[in-house]
Amino acid sequence: MDSKTNNKFAESVSWEPLRKGGASFKTHNLTQINSNRIEFQTSLGAKIVYFIFTLFGVAMSIAFYYFKIVDIEISSFFPMLIGAAFAVGGGMLYYFGTVPIVFDKGNGFFWRGRKNPENTIGGSNLKNSTKLTNICAIQIISEYVKNSNNAFDSFELNLILTDSQRLNVIDHSNLKQIRLDAKVLSEFLDIPVWDASEINSTSLQK
Repeated sequence: MDSKTNNKFAESVSWEPLRKGGASFKTHNLTQINSNRIEFQTSLGAKIVYFIFTLFGVAMSIAFYYFKIVDIEISSFFPMLIGAAFAVGGGMLYYFGTVPIVFDKGNGFFWRGRKNPENTIGGSNLKNSTKLTNICAIQIISEYVKNSNNAFDSFELNLILTDSQRLNVIDHSNLKQIRLDAKVLSEFLDIPVWDASEINSTSLQK
């Protein structure tokens, strides 16, 4: 944990990963829309990954459907269902992976979702939104992610709120970019960055 976090309030904040898993590639680019608005926009690489999943599923379903039509022997429709599952999964990845992530001084809100809090009843009551005045620090933490295909360190950029709760912003493996984005947000919101990214990281210790 960075020395800047050595205070009683920081001790009341969780330093465990907020979201399980992560991405082994950069998922978002930070873009300044104007002097009052910053957005994390889905990277081209992430969109390509989501599109490939969807396209693979659609192609598999069509191929096996064609084989059935022309009486090529296939034991069941199970391969078509697998293809459909890939297509649906890819579509969901794209839908959730391209959710807007916005910091807007104009209406005074942060939100992660397709609903602008300004246009909803209760505004800040949305699950993944808060008033900018509720954000007191930016947290960077790491998580070692291991699955059947590979293992990597993923880094969360979270918002720490005045009540010690946290909101996740992004989560991917490019620590250099995470730190650069945190710096920009720190200056935009005039709040500190609390960087504990090396505590649980394995690659940084090698």
